[in-house]
Amino acid sequence: MSEPISGPMNKPQAPDDIATGGRQDDPDRLVESAGVAWNGREHRRLERYPVAGSRPIALRPLGPDGQPAGSWMLADILDISLGGLCLLITGSLELQPGQMLELDLRSHPNFPWVRVTVQTRWWISADSFSTLGLSFEPQLTTIPRLAMERRGQRRDPNQAVWATD
Repeated sequence: MSEPISGPMNKPQAPDDIATGGRQDDPDRLVESAGVAWNGREHRRLERYPVAGSRPIALRPLGPDGQPAGSWMLADILDISLGGLCLLITGSLELQPGQMLELDLRSHPNFPWVRVTVQTRWWISADSFSTLGLSFEPQLTTIPRLAMERRGQRRDPNQAVWATD
């Protein structure tokens, strides 16, 4: 049985206010979220922090052999937890259950990795956009401070020098 979250960590935080996450004392605690399906109980083990206005990250699918199986695309971070990310991508996305993706996180220098392989936990795709949940292995130990977006126009990540690494 989990306990409801109370206090200042229960309010939404801007990405530049997130320095260390929240209550990390019980990683097996299920997060309570009033007003959400499942009778107010989310089926997540780690608290999620909504994100708005951060720099996009680049991702690309990996094949079964762990090699790149597509080009880089940009994704906006919708929320973050110690265990993963929820992303929004413009356009439709075809994935397999458990598909591995490579993330390039260099636009957020406080992440412990520049590139990391993550597993797709779920995704929903439509003609104009897709959302997906990704899990980190190993998990983060703290929530990194995210860099704010300052560009007025999106860049093509496939044109960057690092994209061919």
